[in-house]
Amino acid sequence: MVRPAVPSTAPPAYDEGKPKGLDVPPWSELISNMTTILCPIIRMKLARRAVLSRVCLGAVAAGSLAALWNLPRWASWNEDISTTWLAALQLAGPLAAFVLGCLAALASKGRDRTAWQLLAAGSLFYLVGNIAYILAALSGDVKAFPTLPDLAFFLMALLFAAGIMIYGRRQSLPLMITACNFILLYGAVIFGVRFLLHYEIKDSLLNEFATMVAFLYPALWGSVAALAVIRLVLYPSGARRLPIALLCVAVLVEAAADLIYASQLMRDVFQVGGWAHLLWMISALTVAWAAIEHILLARAPEIEFDDGKQEKPRLLGQAAVPALILFLILITGTISGAFGRGLYQYFAACLTIVLTLTVGLRELWVIKTRRDLHSIAEERLFKLSESEDQLTSVLESTSDSVLVLDLDWTIRFFNRRALELVPELAEFGVGSRYWNLFRRDEREIFEPSLERVLATGEPWEVEVFSPARQMWLDLRAFPTGNGISLFFRDITEQRRIREENEHLAQHDFLTGLFSRSVFNRRIEEELGANDSRAVLVIDLDFFKEINDTKGHAVGDAVLVEVAKRVRNCVPQHTLVARLGGDEFAIVLENWLPRELVRLGIQVVETLSRPIVELGHSLTVGASVGIASTHAGAGRADLFIKADIALYDAKAAGRGRVMLFEPSMEARIRDRWALMADLAHAAENGELELAYQPLLDTASRRTGGFEALLRWRHPSRGMIRPDEFIPLAEESGLIIAIGEWALRAALAEAAKWPEELSVAVNISTRQLAHAQFLDTIITALMDTCIDHRRLELEVTESALLSETNLPILTEINHLGVGIALDDFGTGYSSLSYLQRFQFSKLKIDRSFIRSVPADAKSKAIVRTVVDLARTLGMHVTAEGVETAEQFEWIAENCDQVQGYFIARPMSAAEIPAYLAFESDKNRTTRSDVPPRVGLSTRKRRA
Repeated sequence: MVRPAVPSTAPPAYDEGKPKGLDVPPWSELISNMTTILCPIIRMKLARRAVLSRVCLGAVAAGSLAALWNLPRWASWNEDISTTWLAALQLAGPLAAFVLGCLAALASKGRDRTAWQLLAAGSLFYLVGNIAYILAALSGDVKAFPTLPDLAFFLMALLFAAGIMIYGRRQSLPLMITACNFILLYGAVIFGVRFLLHYEIKDSLLNEFATMVAFLYPALWGSVAALAVIRLVLYPSGARRLPIALLCVAVLVEAAADLIYASQLMRDVFQVGGWAHLLWMISALTVAWAAIEHILLARAPEIEFDDGKQEKPRLLGQAAVPALILFLILITGTISGAFGRGLYQYFAACLTIVLTLTVGLRELWVIKTRRDLHSIAEERLFKLSESEDQLTSVLESTSDSVLVLDLDWTIRFFNRRALELVPELAEFGVGSRYWNLFRRDEREIFEPSLERVLATGEPWEVEVFSPARQMWLDLRAFPTGNGISLFFRDITEQRRIREENEHLAQHDFLTGLFSRSVFNRRIEEELGANDSRAVLVIDLDFFKEINDTKGHAVGDAVLVEVAKRVRNCVPQHTLVARLGGDEFAIVLENWLPRELVRLGIQVVETLSRPIVELGHSLTVGASVGIASTHAGAGRADLFIKADIALYDAKAAGRGRVMLFEPSMEARIRDRWALMADLAHAAENGELELAYQPLLDTASRRTGGFEALLRWRHPSRGMIRPDEFIPLAEESGLIIAIGEWALRAALAEAAKWPEELSVAVNISTRQLAHAQFLDTIITALMDTCIDHRRLELEVTESALLSETNLPILTEINHLGVGIALDDFGTGYSSLSYLQRFQFSKLKIDRSFIRSVPADAKSKAIVRTVVDLARTLGMHVTAEGVETAEQFEWIAENCDQVQGYFIARPMSAAEIPAYLAFESDKNRTTRSDVPPRVGLSTRKRRA
């Protein structure tokens, strides 16, 4: 670590009790003793045949490092160049350790990979901290110790401790034991360092906090070093002994360097290029060396571990002994002031309590756990010996074939069913090698997985096909501690039945396309970083009409043909699903938006071509909604966005292709909010009726009123019928709203003169409602109004369903008039006029708008009028807005309606309107019909 000298900010140092003439630090002899003890241990752990070559390599590396380190002195460089050169050298070590650590992690697997990832991460923190210190030193912006980069060095130590404990071990200690061990080591080393640096701490030129951080440096690395030595000595390492030994050396050197650094820092004598810097660099290069050794071992065959024998359970009383000893030592030192006075004494007391409790609880937990496990093991062993015969009987009676193997793959038991399924058992029998039963291709299937069961101790279950035996096997392997138990059975027939059921569950029974459940699973699958997904939702425009008029057999045949055509529009392995009814969907991966739109247009054009089924030539048509992750839709709501786009496509006039845009979602949410408000509009008194007069052209008097529904929203104001009526029909609210409008119109008509009628619009969904006829009868009876004064207006779309005609006939038998509204704008089939006797035809305003100027419009109107009179129906012209239109229409139609006559008015305005009309007619000569429309205009003005 490149750490510059820190400016002194501490109060005057203590001078009591310091020996005079002490030039050598009191801890130097201890470091020498520790090195003398640990070096033989490390040498014993190194591979014997590689010692000489490694020693030579180390000697060459040490010589090169010494030459590079002393180059500035030999070359007589100035201070700035020397500092820059040493800083560059100091960065080389951590950089090499980080790069080689990453390579070692890439070359490893399992726990070794995790260990080297931690070591590489620690080296990265090391490198980052050094860079920060160097930049601060070069810029002259040296802050008082400690600084933020020091946190990186503390994190580095923790990562190294975790990596060393994981490296090379097949199983790790529980987290609780590992944490306790490290806390104990760290606490003990803290006190050791505190003793070693006693005089430096007393005379420290740093403040108390900085001094504490300074001596925690070597304490932390000392505990990591102790942990590494314990790992090397107590736990088997196999072929990894050399890398672990090198890591031990690295952390020991790091601890020694930090001890020197802490001492110099507190005495304010730290200089760049001293022993601390050299040891730090040696430590980092030793970590790099360990990484190189591991990379060389990574491809070598795995060496088996020998975890050794377990110790016998200890007595419960032993748990208190370590804690008591530690407590006595630490509390004595704390009370006597050996650890310092003031803040240090409080710190030592707190640490004493924490460490004592930790030791006691840990030992208590360990001993109790061992005793419990030992008791359980003895009890189970006793029960196992008693039930061996019973277990054999159970295994013989099970429906599974059973094989029991030991760790050497020797057969120790098999039951009768296993002999039936594997006849080779009769030849080899108990005591033979398990793999002798298998043909080569079978062994290649099973051996890797069974080896993994032994290695990991985890059960394995699989359904696998054996080509040699031509059967499906359900195989379950369970580790037993001293081998493996295999349970298997022939499931060929069950597999065939299950695959058939799965196919039926995943495919639509009619079209053979994928089902909705498969579609849902596909769109929920995760996407790669650079992948995109799109959904096309297809809805048939006129399928309902075909299904209602031609029957379900024709409808099913149409769906099958539609599925074939859609399937032919997309690549072979594309997921095409039938979501239900006449709705289909396509899931595509990595298609651009413009390609999706082209595909949508192709689907619409394909489905617009006539379909010939069972003697019928049918045009079904389709609308397509598209959503793509390219176009702003998320994976989770891809279908919802496509459905919103489909809704816009159908609202735009069918036969359209729409790509989802965020504005569509805003519109649909607004529609949902409006629909939610509409559900409560009637009960909140927000709905109202406006009435528009129907003028008889013969008498020039009002013959009745058409009731027009209005919605006065509390916050949106007056909402147009063409905005909320479609919502009501779509949601089914039109049933309740229509009944309210019918009753309200009849109740108002009961107040009028008896010669005036009232016209009420009804929808297709109202006609299809089972209680609609009863609703009409009840409303007429409640208002005591003459049935002949009520007129119901329907559009041509209501006549598409065969089931509506009987309802209309029954209504007609009640004496209620039925008017065909907006004639000429719908399906315009003259067969409707032949099959049902309407009382009135209402010519749509689109034809009236151009008369009398447009000859074609006039011809159409005359034709409709002649047709209606021939069939015995009255004719009403809608949308009369000018005097010229009125004069011409009055000569041809029975009634007129429009703004020229009067605008829709509230119920309260009707009496005044009728009174004004009556007064006008009395003041007009009997031989000249009154101009009601002009009079009304003048009155409004």
